[in-house]
Amino acid sequence: MSAAENEPLDFRPPVNLTAVVKDRDVILNWRNAATAPGGCWIEFNTPGDDFTKLDAAWPETTTWTHRKVMPGAELSYRLVPFFGKPSAETVITTGTVPEGVAGKEEEGPLPGAAAAGDIARASIRAAGSFAAAVPDGLTARLSFPTNVELRWQDRATDEDGYLVEVAEDREGAFKLCALLPPDATSFRKIQLPAGTLCRFRVRAFFYGESSNPATVRIPPAALERK
Repeated sequence: MSAAENEPLDFRPPVNLTAVVKDRDVILNWRNAATAPGGCWIEFNTPGDDFTKLDAAWPETTTWTHRKVMPGAELSYRLVPFFGKPSAETVITTGTVPEGVAGKEEEGPLPGAAAAGDIARASIRAAGSFAAAVPDGLTARLSFPTNVELRWQDRATDEDGYLVEVAEDREGAFKLCALLPPDATSFRKIQLPAGTLCRFRVRAFFYGESSNPATVRIPPAALERK
């Protein structure tokens, strides 16, 4: 999920996106061309509609399947890369919820988040300052046995947003758990598994140029294989 050591940062979009229909599934394949840390959003639309995010993929992923698509639908797909280096990880272990106790906290940014103040900030969009824009000082605390409050310092001047990423146990893969607006410095994640070691990291990011589009039409139901 990061550029090779000493390799120049490259923010190119994914290339050679193809979409193939198999029964009612759409199988996407592509090649990642960037070297900068980040990933890409897999998006789709139908004619006349805005694009909608389906999932996010890390750089090692080059295929994805959209399952059980509606017969007769015409769909266009694209990949929208996001670039940004993740913060250092913070680790916390959730507790056990007492019987009969229900959590009432809501998931989302925390009130009263710290402003940038005198923190040095840098552009995330320039190779020379890319690393200096990485969020810093990530902390985690339990606000309920299975709820975690995260806080960090925003060090980017021109990010498109923030991603919160979580992994369960010490070897688990990171998954996105929140997409936040620019200048975010906090987030509460609720309903994590009880008694579980959780690793968190956050990432300021900016969007890159989209991949080529790929369009398919799902056969009408009458033409589907029975």
